[in-house]
Amino acid sequence: MKVIYFGSSEKNYAIVKNVVRELDFLWEERLELEQYLKLCSKLKTEILTSDYKKIYIISLNEETLTKCLKLVEFIRDNDWHSEIILIKDGNVVIKNHSGVDIHKIFDVINSTNEINNLLKDDLSLICDHLDQRKAFKYKNRDMYLNIYLEKILYLYRDTGRRKVIVVTDNNVHAINMDLKDTFYLLDQRFKQVHRACLVNTKRIEKLDWSNNSFILDNGTEVGLLSKHYKSNIDELDF
Repeated sequence: MKVIYFGSSEKNYAIVKNVVRELDFLWEERLELEQYLKLCSKLKTEILTSDYKKIYIISLNEETLTKCLKLVEFIRDNDWHSEIILIKDGNVVIKNHSGVDIHKIFDVINSTNEINNLLKDDLSLICDHLDQRKAFKYKNRDMYLNIYLEKILYLYRDTGRRKVIVVTDNNVHAINMDLKDTFYLLDQRFKQVHRACLVNTKRIEKLDWSNNSFILDNGTEVGLLSKHYKSNIDELDF
């Protein structure tokens, strides 16, 4: 999981770095820390990619307040699943700042001597919750995937490339695995609806048996539905 630090305060970054290092060994999923000084294209890509949850830690002062709160709004416009923690100088007032919704923020920490313990408590709470969510995990020499199952729309076998294609809300991943082996990485919400396709039944809006296709909750129609597998999902209510 990525911890994204935004801000120019090297003191606060050092504290965040030490806390992440202390907590990293406690969870199966590694904590990966990245620092950004501005809203660059790489950071925008991270925010727009919502396949996995992130923790944004934003350090602000009076000088950077407006810029940082605009970043909070941009994150929330595109990523509701990740958490945001603000570290602020003691003289900064946020609650009276126009346009900011304090309910969108996990916590606001004052930059005091207690910042280390407060930040550690926040990250521990977030990571404890994440450990309870199921994820699709795949790793080889060239790729590491850790995608929450709720974000996967469907998987299908690309016979030409001889790969399984994992289609999520925001991305398409090609992995070297047989389709039948992905069953061990999924849960009961995924059903086989075609010899070359598994679908997340929680994301299906409609089954169109006459056209051998299913429609997902994002409006996408996929032509990989076979009556041969109708018994797998005909008991489900769409």
